[in-house]
Amino acid sequence: IYGWNGSGKTTLSQLFALFVNGKSEICPELEYKIQTDKDDFTQSTPYNRQIRIFNQDYISENIELEEIS
Repeated sequence: IYGWNGSGKTTLSQLFALFVNGKSEICPELEYKIQTDKDDFTQSTPYNRQIRIFNQDYISENIELEEIS
């Protein structure tokens, strides 16, 4: 996904990341519903397929950048 700065790419990727465990620690009152051909998934039901997210949050949590002097 790509687009202009401030267009919601990071917000959308953070929403996709919530689907993995079915809840949000940042926004516990968040409610959503995903309809698929087989099932519906909500904020209390983890999505049963693996979703991989590579965004600024992932970089901050998993990649350590070294300064070159």
